[in-house]
Amino acid sequence: MIRWLLAAAVALVLLPSLRAADKATQAEYDQIAQAGQFTGKVVSIGGSDQSITVRIDTPTLGAAGNVSARERDILRQQEEILRSRSPAERARHMERLLQSASGNGNLKVTTVSKDFDLDALEDVKVRIAQPPQQYDDKGNPKKYTSQELKDLKGPDTKLPGYTSEFGDLKIGQTVTVYLTTKKPETKKADDKDNNKDKKNNDKKPEMKKPFVKMIVILKDAPDTAGPDRKKGK
Repeated sequence: MIRWLLAAAVALVLLPSLRAADKATQAEYDQIAQAGQFTGKVVSIGGSDQSITVRIDTPTLGAAGNVSARERDILRQQEEILRSRSPAERARHMERLLQSASGNGNLKVTTVSKDFDLDALEDVKVRIAQPPQQYDDKGNPKKYTSQELKDLKGPDTKLPGYTSEFGDLKIGQTVTVYLTTKKPETKKADDKDNNKDKKNNDKKPEMKKPFVKMIVILKDAPDTAGPDRKKGK
């Protein structure tokens, strides 16, 4: 009983830090830029500047008691995975490892989260993997015709999914973010701004981040409005 109470106390102390998300480092921004894309969950959306924060959650295993040889081998595999170069790769491989680790009672699952703050290009493309569900007056799902689906696809049929827009993004959605390192063109700064920049040269330089060129909405945010919303009530 004493051992259980101590374990519970430690868990309560660690719980806030496990739930909190760390900001991505420069090395991690470099990694997602090299990968060109990653999948995560939207946690923040900017306004007219089209900024977005996407979180990558990586489940990890920890020992919750005396581990067996099999469980030690699983933890060793985890160490190798966590040394992978990309946060997205780590999350993908850890998901597979968790499936193989199910049933091992001395291993406890926690989640490590990383937030990536990104700016989208002015002409960023937003797509949705599945066409939005529509309902008739009785609340029954409507089926799209082939022509309607073609129209929703938009003129560029090579793009994934169906047309959407930045305003359709919501906190809680699962998205795939496509990146580019090409900096968007900006107007030349005037002499006043140049002088200001010279004075600020001694400040800590900003992180070099890729830009978002396309977002594909894979899964919508949880619907907290209840079933009446679907029926149009």
